[in-house]
Amino acid sequence: MAIFCFKGLRRFGLAAFLPLLLITCTIELLGSNSAHFGLKTNVFIYNLYLLISPPFYFWLFYRMLNLTGKPRYIYVFISVLSVLLILVNYYFLQGTQKFNSDSFLFIEIINIVFCSLVLFKMAVIDEPENEKIYQHPYFWTAVSLFLFSLGSLIVLGLYEYIASRKIQMEGKNIYRIIMPYLNIILYLGYAYAFVLCRKKTKKLFS
Repeated sequence: MAIFCFKGLRRFGLAAFLPLLLITCTIELLGSNSAHFGLKTNVFIYNLYLLISPPFYFWLFYRMLNLTGKPRYIYVFISVLSVLLILVNYYFLQGTQKFNSDSFLFIEIINIVFCSLVLFKMAVIDEPENEKIYQHPYFWTAVSLFLFSLGSLIVLGLYEYIASRKIQMEGKNIYRIIMPYLNIILYLGYAYAFVLCRKKTKKLFS
């Protein structure tokens, strides 16, 4: 969908979604089938994703927030600092042999905060006159990522508790039941946002 709607994504400053989603698909393919590739563990694969993906998200938020002046410099500072903290955790704290859950939780918190800022800016500051907020691609991008990050934060934040208590549903780990639904919400929201980008771009140049 990102490839099909790429012209629209580029117009709305969301072109970074294409390489981000390609990386995500590659990581998921390798991580889910690590045994078939002769890998003993998939931890380092998902840790690699935690290192690569944040800059793409920070760039997407940068385009959606469209900050100017001092707020722009503050945002850049926060983004660079966040990436540095993730690198420090990877190399010196949780390390390369353990899933960097702290980095994951930190990224989800950052996503929640910036998604909230995007929605607040659209609803209060920009105050669109000719279209409803839910008719804009940024709305669906931010809402879907917000819901995914919030759900992931709760589920993975309680992961050790769930694992130690062996909480299951229908014989499956509750994590493996909830996360697929969160992914459905995330990618349906992204897909609809991409379609809106394409429709609005075609309308503009028709």
